[in-house]
Amino acid sequence: MAKLHSSFNFLFQAIILPSKNPKLFFQLFFISIIYRMFLYLINYLLTNPLSSEIIEISKEISTTDPTSPEFLNLVKTLAKDAKEFLILQILYLLFLFLFSFIISIIAYFAFSATYLGEILTIKEVFNKVKANIKGPLITQVIITLFNVVYFIILFGVLFTIVRYFSTSYSTVWAVILYFWFFFILLYLSIIWSMSMVISVIETSQYGFNAISRAMKLLKGRKMQIFILIFISVVLSTVIYGFNYIIAKFAPSSMACSIILGCFLVIFGEGLALYNMSAVTILYYECNSQNSGEVGDKVSYNVLPNTDIV
Repeated sequence: MAKLHSSFNFLFQAIILPSKNPKLFFQLFFISIIYRMFLYLINYLLTNPLSSEIIEISKEISTTDPTSPEFLNLVKTLAKDAKEFLILQILYLLFLFLFSFIISIIAYFAFSATYLGEILTIKEVFNKVKANIKGPLITQVIITLFNVVYFIILFGVLFTIVRYFSTSYSTVWAVILYFWFFFILLYLSIIWSMSMVISVIETSQYGFNAISRAMKLLKGRKMQIFILIFISVVLSTVIYGFNYIIAKFAPSSMACSIILGCFLVIFGEGLALYNMSAVTILYYECNSQNSGEVGDKVSYNVLPNTDIV
């Protein structure tokens, strides 16, 4: 029972940690949701008319004679709209990736410093990020490339099963493999997060070294990993499920869609920051048990604060 309580301890600490420097984490949360809402609104306002037009054209094409000139014009318009939509989505994902990376680095610095008793301002955290962005950036690039390859392999395997093994069990096998890949990705997400924490706190450890160290720290921590994944999945399901229910019964209008989107942004960012707090605390717990004392093997680097240019 004591062991189980110990396994849950870092989750409770993750809730309490921001209260030690509420001003810093309120500012961080505010910046996070404002920027995410801005990206969401821009993306929605630009892509919603396109997606609506694509749906309408698709309906018209299905009832238009393929040999008529009108059919050819509809196909050209559909291709043009689809291209614009794809470009906008790629740009949105690119900006979202850059924003998420910057916010995660700031958050890990903030959580780590607060855990060790440093009361920093948002400007001081920015200065630390500016001075130590190389290591986390390299780690993030490697993680991103791995994820891209991982998804290419996943969809390649699923396509092969569905396309070349057209049996009564092919769909079942495809679903089983999909969930297997999905659960592996959830496990890897904890390793990736721990790798980012290590890249931030241990400035000499980044890239493959940070990933390797994260795997060593998390070795034998299946209970903590399972609990963190379980909490994240449950909370995400509740947030998106609640949003789906509201959307189903809410009036179909642009205002409602925007409000629901902002609702997802707020709760989604809150959950993301909570996970970062939990992984940061888990890092110190793992490092403490491995080296005997927090900071005995590796300490948080307190950098001189320099003004941001």
